[in-house]
Amino acid sequence: MYRYILLMVAVLALSSCGNKQNNDGASSATRGDAVGKPPKTPGHSAVREPDFVPTPEGVRMGVFFDDAGASDSIAVQIDKEFGVYVFALIDSPLQISAAQFSLDLPAAVDVLSAKKSTTKSLTLGDVRRNFMVTFECHDRGRFYLMRYTCAARAGFTGGKVVVRPGVDAQGKAFLGYVSCGPGVKPEMVPAAGTSAVITLAR
Repeated sequence: MYRYILLMVAVLALSSCGNKQNNDGASSATRGDAVGKPPKTPGHSAVREPDFVPTPEGVRMGVFFDDAGASDSIAVQIDKEFGVYVFALIDSPLQISAAQFSLDLPAAVDVLSAKKSTTKSLTLGDVRRNFMVTFECHDRGRFYLMRYTCAARAGFTGGKVVVRPGVDAQGKAFLGYVSCGPGVKPEMVPAAGTSAVITLAR
């Protein structure tokens, strides 16, 4: 099984030179100059628009604030922890075994830790720039890939969490999955991303 997972990492890594991440998902990448901004890496080229590939109908990646994938808005207090869940949302006849994305977080929101939905998975990269997670082949449906524990800090006024394409060291962007299944050649499948709203509790 892990040999197959490593294959999935290799498929995604063909377009990524992201920094390694430890097994509990905590990022080892350098943070940006300000919270909510991606890290600046010397020598990185400008982000290139991905080659146009139509997103298959019913293939999305979403962000929610609960493990059921029902809440897309939340009111938070300063310095109080809350969860941000990245979900696979597959309504088409597609099986997947890996995902690539980044999270655009509001300014003054820190990512404190990360947790995979299953121990039988591997992660790679920095969630603010380019993050990859691989897992056993999974049928279509609605299930979370990663849970991030976050906290709003002083100066937070509200904003959106947006699932965006991960951007590799060469500036190539991709948001989506790797297909799998009996007799299926693994291929990168683009997805549409969603957003969720964070407000400051009064």
